[in-house]
Amino acid sequence: AGPKPPLKVTARGSNHTYTTGGWRGQIHTAVMTNLASNTTYSYRVGDNVTGWSDVQMFRTLPKDVGRGKERPLRIAQVGDMGYGNKSDSTIKELTRLARNGLIDAVLHNGDVGYADGYQRHWDVFLRKIEPISSRVPYLTA
Repeated sequence: AGPKPPLKVTARGSNHTYTTGGWRGQIHTAVMTNLASNTTYSYRVGDNVTGWSDVQMFRTLPKDVGRGKERPLRIAQVGDMGYGNKSDSTIKELTRLARNGLIDAVLHNGDVGYADGYQRHWDVFLRKIEPISSRVPYLTA
């Protein structure tokens, strides 16, 4: 994939630890502001105590996206996609589309993960979609 550019700006975030059913998780939240359109940004999340994620990259939308035939807004829509191996081919294709800049967002319209309250399954599912959700907005409904 080649070298990733150095990180130059910091956004202060928050960290929330949760426990459910014997499972301990971390949620890191930060807001990036004043982003330029049609620009690639690199980021990572974490802290010096619990550790840092890998550096990820995403590209902001062009100013004119969705306003004409030259650059429509491209949304991939999926549903009934779970944590198990039956979703592997869909994940592979969505990952390819996101990495190649061919989609702007994903809309997952129901039956997300099939974790059914089992936290380990959520973890498997969220790690599975990370190559997609780290690059484009991943919306659930």
